[in-house]
Amino acid sequence: MSIETILDIAGETIIAVMGVDATYTPAGGDAVSLLVLFDTVLEYQVEGFESQSSGSTRTVEALLSDLGQVPARDDTFLVDGITYSVTHIIENDGRFIKSAVK
Repeated sequence: MSIETILDIAGETIIAVMGVDATYTPAGGDAVSLLVLFDTVLEYQVEGFESQSSGSTRTVEALLSDLGQVPARDDTFLVDGITYSVTHIIENDGRFIKSAVK
């Protein structure tokens, strides 16, 4: 068994175990039902020596094979009844695509 096959199986297992139901809709395309990893990451930004601000980024991560394409800006994901728009791609390793959404 090749390393590529092992990584494919691992990715599919991660999504199957930890994923949530979602619908991906590309602009001008057909909707796709799939499982995604949905996360909100809290980020701290240093403002000075005495204060600190924070913000959050929501991300949706999915298998490229499930999506059928790399999401583009303004494509949408419906997760738990809420529609999120893609703002940009954070990571693309050819297997998983991680998108920032708002």
